[in-house]
Amino acid sequence: EVVASLRHTLVPMKLVLVRGGGASDGPPQVLLAGPPPGPGESLEVKLALPVRGAVRASGRYKVFTSEPITAIRASIPGPAEQLLHNVHDLAERARAAGHSPSGELRLLPSGGDEALEGLLGILPEGTPQLP
Repeated sequence: EVVASLRHTLVPMKLVLVRGGGASDGPPQVLLAGPPPGPGESLEVKLALPVRGAVRASGRYKVFTSEPITAIRASIPGPAEQLLHNVHDLAERARAAGHSPSGELRLLPSGGDEALEGLLGILPEGTPQLP
């Protein structure tokens, strides 16, 4: 459901990207920054496309550069209604394994309409944990 809804947004994004002198260089990514919201709170996300070429911003789209992240990669199953719960579960599993989540999450389609791959950002070893 999440991946299927992205398709309607991605077509105009890719058209603007090509007209702006660039090309897509990987799968679309849903970016979440900051701690995941609690139950009943809204989730703010950004839709991003990795790009190559001399891309110029155009219209309602912006070009930004993000730094690579150290991350734990995991499959996030289930329908859209379960997404937030599954993200919280992934963060808890990371903590149980001794990692400290950085508050960044990238979601990528991994095949099928309900399959997402999560990249949960973690702090490098020795970095103070987030409150």
